Amino acid sequence: MLNYKIILNLIPIKKGGGQQVATNFISVLHKERCFGYSFMFLVTKNTHIEGVLQSFGFKNIISVENSITERLKFEHFKLNKIVEKFNANVVFTMFGPGLPKLKIPAVVGSAYSNIFYPEIDFWSEYSLVKRIKLKIIDHYRLKRTLDANGIIFENRSMLNRAVRLFNYPADQTVFIPPSISLQAKELAQLIDQPNVERVKPGFNILILSGWHKNKNIEKIPLILNELKPYGVKVNFILTVNANLPESAAFLKEAQKLGVEDNIVFYGQVKPQEVKSLFNKVDALMLLSLLESFSNNIIECWTFKTPLIISDLEWAREICNDAAIYVPRDEPKIIAEKIFDLIENKQCYNEVVKKGEAALVNYPTPTQKVKLQLDFLLNLVPSE
Repeated sequence: MLNYKIILNLIPIKKGGGQQVATNFISVLHKERCFGYSFMFLVTKNTHIEGVLQSFGFKNIISVENSITERLKFEHFKLNKIVEKFNANVVFTMFGPGLPKLKIPAVVGSAYSNIFYPEIDFWSEYSLVKRIKLKIIDHYRLKRTLDANGIIFENRSMLNRAVRLFNYPADQTVFIPPSISLQAKELAQLIDQPNVERVKPGFNILILSGWHKNKNIEKIPLILNELKPYGVKVNFILTVNANLPESAAFLKEAQKLGVEDNIVFYGQVKPQEVKSLFNKVDALMLLSLLESFSNNIIECWTFKTPLIISDLEWAREICNDAAIYVPRDEPKIIAEKIFDLIENKQCYNEVVKKGEAALVNYPTPTQKVKLQLDFLLNLVPSE
């Protein structure tokens, strides 16, 4: 077996869900002794990912200051020299915009769903100045993604759109679904950790997300208002920070409609609380406009919880029949669907079973890393 030399670019991963994905990848490399290959890691200085690499004893780590200026200087003036000195065969940007053109093949893992849906005004709810800035960033992300020699997608809809709308070569793409997280599997074995005081009696719906306009959390008071005539006790459990301005505005709207008692600001969820929280809720709702993928989906299926999700192309591509679909901007219809789920136990159990069955289509973390590496190395020219 050839000793391929791979540069893993983790610089864009500074926070968010990408950290867990990168941690899983690094954990697999450590466990499998890098599959016999040599790796160099590019990271942002003083990030969780840098710490993870160091904790596993990896040595080939290059840290870049957390500054756009330093990052650009690194990419344009230092990176080519590093590639030559390491004698790298391929570079893989796991998430985020790819790197400038290099003398070796470059692969990008695409997680920016909105760049492949140009017909959707993803930033419409932001101010004009903010929209202009975000659209410039999107243009940059799209260009860097399409400049790559290969793209790994977690969603077939995005892959098909890249080929159809942007003429990206189909043979330079691959669909690799997310893995069933190492963390999710470990958490499934944890002893339940009671936290009853923050979850109320009734039908509890979890919103496992921070504040982001894409998530449509602002619709919850309107949904609760539409649920009033049904005479059912429904609560929404939010994992957002209750002290943020968005939370204050949200609560004010709920008070106007008289539904504030049906909202619980649970706060940040610690890893050891995830299983406990899922055991205390009856459903999870994800009303995103766009997602590449969401760990919420696999967590729902893993912890046998019904998923209520936006009735949109990206969601149906991922979930098929393993979710309950709702029009994300129609509180009245969403309320009807929630009531149906409460009343129809057969429907409730059926969607849980379909979620469990869907998990068989997802690789283990080791299988996923192997699929990614195989795709990377297939792009390396034969000597």
